[in-house]
Amino acid sequence: MELPKVLDRPLYCINSIALFWFLAFIVVGPKYTFGSSLLLLLAAILLPFNLPAARATLKEQAPWIIGLAVYTLYIVIYRALEGLPLSKLDPPFRLLAAIPILIHLRRYGFHPAAISLGAAASCLFGGGAGINEVLSGQAYRAGTTIAHHPIPYGTLVAMLAMCTLHAAVTSRARILQIAYFSCAVVGLAAVVLSGTRGLIPALVLAVGYLGYRSLANTRIHKAKSATAAIAVAILIGFAAYQTPTVKHRITETQAEIARLESGKLDSSFGVRLQMWHVALHLFAQDPLFGAGTGQEKRGAAAAEFMIEKNYDPSLFTAFDHLHSEYFDTLASYGLAGLGALLALLAGAVWRVPLPGRIPLVMVLAIVSIEALTETVFVDTKLTLGFVFLITALRARANNELAGTARTRFAYPPLPIPKKGL
Repeated sequence: MELPKVLDRPLYCINSIALFWFLAFIVVGPKYTFGSSLLLLLAAILLPFNLPAARATLKEQAPWIIGLAVYTLYIVIYRALEGLPLSKLDPPFRLLAAIPILIHLRRYGFHPAAISLGAAASCLFGGGAGINEVLSGQAYRAGTTIAHHPIPYGTLVAMLAMCTLHAAVTSRARILQIAYFSCAVVGLAAVVLSGTRGLIPALVLAVGYLGYRSLANTRIHKAKSATAAIAVAILIGFAAYQTPTVKHRITETQAEIARLESGKLDSSFGVRLQMWHVALHLFAQDPLFGAGTGQEKRGAAAAEFMIEKNYDPSLFTAFDHLHSEYFDTLASYGLAGLGALLALLAGAVWRVPLPGRIPLVMVLAIVSIEALTETVFVDTKLTLGFVFLITALRARANNELAGTARTRFAYPPLPIPKKGL
């Protein structure tokens, strides 16, 4: 059973619009946008017609599909066994929608510029809104009022800014390079204004990797390429540290370190250290499966330990997570949960050839490094943004790898008249 080939091109165009829409409004729009809903609807309706393509995609994309399935099902089953309500099972279960969407996107394709344009538009809309939020005095940190919190806001915008910056470097049209680069700058400025300290080293690493890969394709010696990439990354980091928001956060950090040296743990870093120590204590109680997800349950299990260490008794009432994806996972789900999380992160980039792997590594660098000091996947919008962005990037990488000889449609990325506009 197969659809008439006359429908391939309309589906190609619809996929392109839906992907653009999802990415363009993921920052300022709702969690579940028109774009993702449309793609899921089409994927579900057309799946019976795409069984041969589905088998090929499952084999080709096995690392990502297995990682996503293992991570999602482990969390859902774990929470179900804990007796949590359906409202706690639904958000992670929805991540599995990325699998039929991936099959659909690989079968019918989409314009390769849909991701780049969507990410650029999101930097412009979402990043611009965050910058305006700070400059207008509505909030001190970007993402305070227009998003759930500055940290997930900054992380989401940082991922999209990296995709936009990659598009600026790889685009062959000068006008698109300028447009992409301008949008990436807006996004990066919003990330800096979000005041999220963990994103600065993540950005430096991601941009350094992009620079190294870009220079590696030239005739420049690899050692010189690496040196140049590191120099550019350091310059970006230095420039970021000169902004008032980052300077203020540096001052705060220095003050927090001074308080830590004097034995006081009532600062942001101090609270995190308390949380991570408690997380290790909970992990030691049940290394394989952890202490469970409920804050009340975890607080009760750690109460005696916290009293002994004179830790803040409000750690499990003032916060709903332990400010580190890795420590939080160990405390809640144990080594089995950490393995599922690492399978998700590794599956994001595994078995994706260059050059399509470059933006995937950049996005993964943002999330995995920020996850050291923040529980990133506690935010539904950020989690959905990461999963569907990785899914789209993997689909695009393999679509482009197939080449024009093996794809039904092959369009150049936004052809520009040779004589200019």
